[in-house]
Amino acid sequence: MKRLVWSLVASLTVTSGAVRAQITLTFDAPQTAGISGLRPMWDAPIVLSENGATKEIDRGQFGKAISAHWLPENRDGKNGAIVFDAVHRSLLVRFPGAANKPVHLRMSTFLLRCFRVEKYF
Repeated sequence: MKRLVWSLVASLTVTSGAVRAQITLTFDAPQTAGISGLRPMWDAPIVLSENGATKEIDRGQFGKAISAHWLPENRDGKNGAIVFDAVHRSLLVRFPGAANKPVHLRMSTFLLRCFRVEKYF
């Protein structure tokens, strides 16, 4: 399985008179969890990881496909796979290391000073 690398990069631009500066912040080492809209797990968060439980399913005339398993009885003690969709599976991503950055490098510091976020990658 190809290794997934997650990071959030925010490019902030400050305009102060004729001076324009650009600052790039990178938040890495994310933690992920899933919330399922399916009835058996609607009230339980699922810990997800890049090597989470998957299984190849034969879809007959449509071919074979990899399917992620979130139900505990289908995961053999593994975390769930990182997947989400528009209806039943939501993905939560947090960057806990971002709070430990020095105060002058925290996103909140820049936003409170009226910096503008230009891009997210």
